[in-house]
Amino acid sequence: MDHIVQRTLSDLTLWHDNYNQGDVEAIQRSIRQFGFNQTIRIHHNTVMAGNHTVKALQGMMDNQEDAPHGVSLLNGEWVIPCLDISHLSEVEAQAYAIADNRTADLAQVDEAQLAILLQQVKEEDDALMQASGYSNTDYEALLQSLDTPTPPDSFKVYDEDIETEYCCPKCGYEWSGNPR
Repeated sequence: MDHIVQRTLSDLTLWHDNYNQGDVEAIQRSIRQFGFNQTIRIHHNTVMAGNHTVKALQGMMDNQEDAPHGVSLLNGEWVIPCLDISHLSEVEAQAYAIADNRTADLAQVDEAQLAILLQQVKEEDDALMQASGYSNTDYEALLQSLDTPTPPDSFKVYDEDIETEYCCPKCGYEWSGNPR
């Protein structure tokens, strides 16, 4: 792709309007375990998607860690692949950044499938699970949530339209059963 460019971390400016508060330490754990396996999206060298990843990489470089897989060196600086979205207007780039965050927020988790995958990862190596962003506590809570029993089909479902026998004349509260 002709829109993939290589940039040093010092070439990049973080998007000052970024409203997300990412977990830089979790991103660092992931990068240390798996390497840097993505591109940062930039608009005229301003990071529009991947701000916290850049912060994570910068922190690792500042701590004099070895450059992870996927990061190259140029005169002692870390160089990363970036997807240049400068063909977009500034407002379009902002809308893209919002959409990038929002579409991730809209994802629905298949908790049963996630539990299966985490089980496989945990059996292989507990450190891999930690690098995935899930702790053992998270995993146990997920398993417990899956064990929550569902009511039998014979249980009636009630909603706002349920018939009631009584209504309080002062507050309008409605109920069935014995009046007090």
